[in-house]
Amino acid sequence: MTWLGVKLLFMLLTMAVCFYLSSSLDASPVVSLRYLKESLVGTEDTSLRLTCKAEYNRLLCGQIKAYWCRHSSQNCGELLDPMKYLTVVNETKLVSDDILRQVDIVFKQLALADQGVYQCHAKCDIDGHSALGHFINITVKAAPIVNIKNANDGGPNRTYNTGLVLFSLVILEIFQIHLGSEQ
Repeated sequence: MTWLGVKLLFMLLTMAVCFYLSSSLDASPVVSLRYLKESLVGTEDTSLRLTCKAEYNRLLCGQIKAYWCRHSSQNCGELLDPMKYLTVVNETKLVSDDILRQVDIVFKQLALADQGVYQCHAKCDIDGHSALGHFINITVKAAPIVNIKNANDGGPNRTYNTGLVLFSLVILEIFQIHLGSEQ
């Protein structure tokens, strides 16, 4: 083999390795997650929504299980209670065999106990590939206390006092009618 042949062979091998590495670096993961990276603040007795988008390839992944969970000391428990959460799942076909699954969890009525760290998970059923999203911190503020005496500019107290005066006038009128009929 001549010197030119060795250089040509070396150049072809280098190009093949570079092509292989560049194509493997461009390959998208089997499943990936996207959602906001900011902490959320909610108020007690109001609703709050968490949205997670899982993109996956149906041929490589099959079906996926995508869900939200809350971290405790040792695990991340899936949010399943239908009395507490409303789960909404939408799926959109993208290009080729890629699918976008959106999983929303709506806290129907936030409680102070809902404060904590949450995370979105997705797992393929074919090969076990999975994706874990980043942590989302939810802070729950106590519901504002409404002072009934001052609500509506006197509110119930003024109504109660007016009702008492009207009731007294009606009783006096009935008493006068009763006294007038005895005479």
